[in-house]
Amino acid sequence: MSDEGLERRRSRVNELLRLSIDKKLLRGGSSDALALLEEAYDLATKGLKLPAPWTHLIAYRLAHLKSRATGPDRDELERIDALFAEASELPELMSFALAYRVAILTRLEVHHPSSLAAHWQKKRLDCFQKAVLAIRHSQLNPESRLPVPAVLQSTVLNLLEFASYMLALPYKDLEGLAISDVIEQCYAGGWYIAGRGIEKIRMTEGFARSEFKARTAASDGLFIELSRTSATWWLVSKGVASESQTVNQDHAKLVLLSIVQPPLLPADLQRRVVGTDGKDSAARFRQVKSRTQKGIQSLARDENLLVFHGNILNPDICVIGLVEEKSL
Repeated sequence: MSDEGLERRRSRVNELLRLSIDKKLLRGGSSDALALLEEAYDLATKGLKLPAPWTHLIAYRLAHLKSRATGPDRDELERIDALFAEASELPELMSFALAYRVAILTRLEVHHPSSLAAHWQKKRLDCFQKAVLAIRHSQLNPESRLPVPAVLQSTVLNLLEFASYMLALPYKDLEGLAISDVIEQCYAGGWYIAGRGIEKIRMTEGFARSEFKARTAASDGLFIELSRTSATWWLVSKGVASESQTVNQDHAKLVLLSIVQPPLLPADLQRRVVGTDGKDSAARFRQVKSRTQKGIQSLARDENLLVFHGNILNPDICVIGLVEEKSL
């Protein structure tokens, strides 16, 4: 079963993150947004950490706002560096976070003896090279690219922002000008994580897939990937995953729609699974339900497993889905 406390924290962290990137809030200054992000980071990391990408997104955004403060001391710069380092662990943020980390490392060097100059030069070079590799990887793998628009004004603002961080120039004149950043791009997609008690939060496929991957590694259950063109599922029991199977999209739809709250009316569930075209949609729905039940029993290697209570999935079966919204 899903952890209700974790899901509540995820929803609250998402709410705080969205508030923190509101342009009206940023035009009034960063202090209010900073307080929201500090709260979000505490929520994301206390006890059982939220799955990726949430801690990474908060760390990235928090590092940005802290970088804009006037003259952060050595301890604060070290925390900013640690936050960008944490954010860079997420592939979708790696090149962005590492590039800004170069700026922070340059400022940190001032707080250390000149005899350590070679050490700091190596740290900066390592960050730079990793950022370049991340960009090359995204170019070689088009499906992993973030949908960052090629807007010249955004590029110029990013360069000014970088110079502000590295040279400790005042940031106040830039506040509220940025068109968008990588965090806003997170919400620019049509994918989401589905499951009992899990808030539907639309994300890019890359960010949604990162969270899905983290969840599959942390819990047992039935895991489903559903896109407009395909569906796969597999079962994880006691940390051991079954072989992934390609399934009929209607089977995946039925499982995912059978766990929504409040439950769909029988007619609505039938319509959304098999549609209304063709003859005897009720018979087609019964066939889909029967084959779905047999498929899940096969995954579980238990032909007596109770899969459905009426049209609702057995609550003892935990389901997590990676869903392209247009597929449902």
